[in-house]
Amino acid sequence: MGGKELQPHEQRVVDEQKELEVKFKALGDFLKKDKPDFINQQNWDLLARQYDAMWIYNDILKERISLFI
Repeated sequence: MGGKELQPHEQRVVDEQKELEVKFKALGDFLKKDKPDFINQQNWDLLARQYDAMWIYNDILKERISLFI
C-alpha cells in the first residue's frame, strides 16, 4: 500500500481481499475447464454462481480499500 499506516480494521479488509482474490482466481481457473465427472451439473452451476458472488464481493472490498488510501 501507500505510505499511510492502516488502522487494524482497514488492514483486516486488505488481508481479506487478498485471500479472497487467491480463491476467486483459483475458482475462475477451475471453471474455465470442462466440468469434471465427479461434479454434477447442479453443483457446477452453483460454483459458477459462487464465482459471480465472489467477483462482486472482491470488487466491493477493493472499493472499500480505495477509501483507506
